[in-house]
Amino acid sequence: MLIANIKFQRAEIGSFSIKDGVRIKIFFSDGSNKVLSFEPGLLDLDKDAHVIISKVRQYEKELNMKLVERGDSFLDSFVNVVIEDEEGVEAKLKVFLRKIKDSISHLRGSRMATGYLDTINRVKGIKEEF
Repeated sequence: MLIANIKFQRAEIGSFSIKDGVRIKIFFSDGSNKVLSFEPGLLDLDKDAHVIISKVRQYEKELNMKLVERGDSFLDSFVNVVIEDEEGVEAKLKVFLRKIKDSISHLRGSRMATGYLDTINRVKGIKEEF
């Protein structure tokens, strides 16, 4: 059995446009630094945060399955992915996604050109450290 320990480092906006939506980057480490990109729906933030954590977990499982020895026991081919402070990571992901959703809602509701580009740049600069 192989145990993969994951530590989330930060989340940030990868790309953003009003038309195409938002793509976020999740930076994490399992001994080496990795980055995955996601396009959250921003309708159900709990679900989005859970999906992001699940996809990171699945990515690590698939990556480490190549390293696991195929033995006689079922446990020999098992990869256990442990996320450091998983509940805290999920809470911070929700806060990060809420900031994005609120900023986009403000941007779409704005009828004035003044500050429009500043608001777009502020959305692109949203980050969350874990």
